[in-house]
Amino acid sequence: MKSAFLLYRRLLGSIRPYSSVVALSVLAMIAAASLEPVLPALLKPLVDESLIKKNHVAQWQVPLFLMLAFLAKGVAEYAANVSSQWIANKAITDLRQQVFRHQMHLPIPVHQAETGGRMLSRILYDIPQVGAALSNAWIIVVRDTLIIIG
Repeated sequence: MKSAFLLYRRLLGSIRPYSSVVALSVLAMIAAASLEPVLPALLKPLVDESLIKKNHVAQWQVPLFLMLAFLAKGVAEYAANVSSQWIANKAITDLRQQVFRHQMHLPIPVHQAETGGRMLSRILYDIPQVGAALSNAWIIVVRDTLIIIG
């Protein structure tokens, strides 16, 4: 457990150069999570005021607010997803460059002992897996926690 925590902490260090985009993504997740309880809250006046009491003002206001809430939630989720993927792609690029630099400085016998396919697999397959884990983990932690709180 401790080694997994240290690994995630090290991976989170790889997104530190992109802290402004991380902040944008977190704000978008907060906005999307805060709009989650608004949607069911708007359904009550839609039924009570518009359909049961036949309030003419509520018949157009409540659906309008409902559409605006859906639109705002969609925009916030889009911003959160796009910025998270951008961060993950930048982190993957940085990790690939670090692994490549490390491989270039290894002695020749290390390269002779390992197959070329394994070295390529490490750069082309293993690193995106790490990036996907990083991207999915922090989205789950931040967004889903906020949705539960909301």
